[in-house]
Amino acid sequence: MEPALRDAAVLAGRVPVISNAKARSVLDWEPRDVTRTVLDTADSLIGLGLVTPAGKP
Repeated sequence: MEPALRDAAVLAGRVPVISNAKARSVLDWEPRDVTRTVLDTADSLIGLGLVTPAGKP
């Protein structure tokens, strides 16, 4: 069986619960703002020439 399919079959329709609570408490860490992260990623891709801004060839 394909490994990716095997992993999906194990979940069998269940939604895994993912939490960053331990990182927050142990490391005193705060995640970055989602909007800021998306905008920074877009700026980085544009800066590297991997994509062009909307409306530009």
